[in-house]
Amino acid sequence: MSIPKEIIFEEEAREFLLKGIKKLADVVAFTLGPKGRNVGLEKSWGAPTITNDGASIIRDIQLEDKYENMGVAMAKEVVQKIKEKCGDGTTSGALLLRSLVEAGIKKYFFWSKPNRN
Repeated sequence: MSIPKEIIFEEEAREFLLKGIKKLADVVAFTLGPKGRNVGLEKSWGAPTITNDGASIIRDIQLEDKYENMGVAMAKEVVQKIKEKCGDGTTSGALLLRSLVEAGIKKYFFWSKPNRN
């Protein structure tokens, strides 16, 4: 017998996905550029890892909220494809993804409302 699934729709789903993407992008944004800062990653065992490599950070991020974590998973897939094609650019890709998704959601809300002023 299968476990019942909780399903969310529309605005609530978009909100959770965007939150996850934003959280991932906010963490890796610290590492961008020549003066990028380090980020500490907690490990289940052993000492934490300190790195400024966006790809390593993105690979290890997992959020507690399962719906926000879906946004993180989508972002991971996008930046992985960027890394495969370009060899680098994962941090920039995550930041661009955040901007594109935010802009797309704003446009969607603008055009989906029947009474635009």
